[in-house]
Amino acid sequence: MDEVAARAFFDATIDEFVEVTVRACARSPRFRRARRNSTVLTGGIVTLLLVAAARSLWGAGYAIAVMFAVSLLVGVLIVYLTRLAYDNSTEKRIRQYLVEQLHGSATVRCEVELRSSGLWIRQDDVEHLYRWIDVTGVEETPIGVEIAVKSTLLVVRGRAFPSPVERDNFLQHPRRLASASMSGTSAPTAP
Repeated sequence: MDEVAARAFFDATIDEFVEVTVRACARSPRFRRARRNSTVLTGGIVTLLLVAAARSLWGAGYAIAVMFAVSLLVGVLIVYLTRLAYDNSTEKRIRQYLVEQLHGSATVRCEVELRSSGLWIRQDDVEHLYRWIDVTGVEETPIGVEIAVKSTLLVVRGRAFPSPVERDNFLQHPRRLASASMSGTSAPTAP
């Protein structure tokens, strides 16, 4: 039988879903590479265009070092601004997607069970069961308990726990179950 070691229930807002999804994306090497390539490529192109424009506008009267320094400074600024725009665009697209998927609901009921077979989640009538061997980290944060899985990030909000003791008890279960799975031993039964 699949024993349940702990459970938590809470209502999550669209803003909370967006925040966690953005953080989960930021953990992805593919996402980080696309973000870096986009910002560096844009900054590099703008810098080269500025060098070309500066050379034709300023003529030979200005030192090449001054033109290069100004162009490089503006290029770095463009990289920074492009990164901000990229992050803003990503967040906006994630928000639009989630609003569409949640059919305009302001909140979604989230249910989490720590089972002997894995981490079970139900959100908006969709259930997932992640194996304990796929859990890569469990952390307590100011907003709740974060459980990192190979393909996603789950945040159980602090308001899901009636007391700090219950939060601490919940936090210990995924650490124990995940470490037992990684070591190849069977998970101890729930108390």
